[in-house]
Amino acid sequence: METYNASSTLTFEALSCFTKAPIRIVLRAGENLYRFVTIVSPPFKGNEIFSSPWWIPSETYQQITKTAHRTNKPIVDVARSRLAVETDWNPHMDWLTILELKKPVYMPNALE
Repeated sequence: METYNASSTLTFEALSCFTKAPIRIVLRAGENLYRFVTIVSPPFKGNEIFSSPWWIPSETYQQITKTAHRTNKPIVDVARSRLAVETDWNPHMDWLTILELKKPVYMPNALE
């Protein structure tokens, strides 16, 4: 099956958020991506849902929820800390958006 975003590249702004050049990993159809968002009207820059590159894979979401449970801290506090999300960028993080992939996609990963 063709990878949906095979020809896409990260913007300079997105690349500048990584401490080293990220590698692309493939997420398969059927996997989920997660994104904490602030529901406001109208939307503000950086809080877009589908045009945003700032989605996290299931493994990262699971690590956040496990840490929140273990430390008895709100998930939002752990997510904000672990994902380095300033309140200016995402004031409330009051909604969790879950997206199920219908096609494989590439995702940047700086952990390997």
